[in-house]
Amino acid sequence: MIISNGYGVSCVTVVMNYRNGLRFLQTRKRSEGEKMIIRWMRSKIKWRKQLKRWHCKNKHNHCEIQSYFDMDKVTIGNFSYGMINAHIYENEAEHLQIGSFCSIAENVHFVFAEHNYKRFSTFPFDEYVINKKEHNSTKGPIVIEDDVWIGMNCTILSGVTIHRGAIIGAGTVVTKDVPPYAIYANGKVIKYRFEQEIIDKLMKIDYNKLTKELIEKNIDYIKKELTEDFWESELYQSLVD
Repeated sequence: MIISNGYGVSCVTVVMNYRNGLRFLQTRKRSEGEKMIIRWMRSKIKWRKQLKRWHCKNKHNHCEIQSYFDMDKVTIGNFSYGMINAHIYENEAEHLQIGSFCSIAENVHFVFAEHNYKRFSTFPFDEYVINKKEHNSTKGPIVIEDDVWIGMNCTILSGVTIHRGAIIGAGTVVTKDVPPYAIYANGKVIKYRFEQEIIDKLMKIDYNKLTKELIEKNIDYIKKELTEDFWESELYQSLVD
């Protein structure tokens, strides 16, 4: 495969794959353009390792990543889907927990670091002046419980829990906890999905019991709007027993 460095210098023959190409380049005197290609190859290899580790850890869900972060600080339940943009740094209190059957739309960001506004300046002097690692503050873990739907372009800040069954409207910045089965947008609860009596019954469901086999068996029933006969159904009984 021939890769052009884009700067008018000679092309480099890369044999077999990134690794072989990288070994080839490292055995000879390199131009600036070739050095750039080596950096690009190394970044590709590093990213492939990151993706491989992510997929091995998350075979039970459909979530993807598009940036580097500490994957040990992220746990996701069964079947949840979406792009995980987790802004995680090095504070021990940072952790992102996402439950099962969650729907995460595009461009949703989970932000952990905060600037200390009680100092005379919010500027991170250590990082950008002293050239040492900044110790960011955070309000703690972000918890997304089961069956939560987060709309496009939302930002979830540290210390927040979005409780089971909640819906977050597109473009919302979530700075405080959201109650179960609430529809939340523009910093407030717009309404609840169901009456409190129904919410109490739904809170008894154990989503760990909602297996693929049970879903396939009851898919037509699951896709129906909620009615009174649901509480007596075999599906509901199997999820609360």
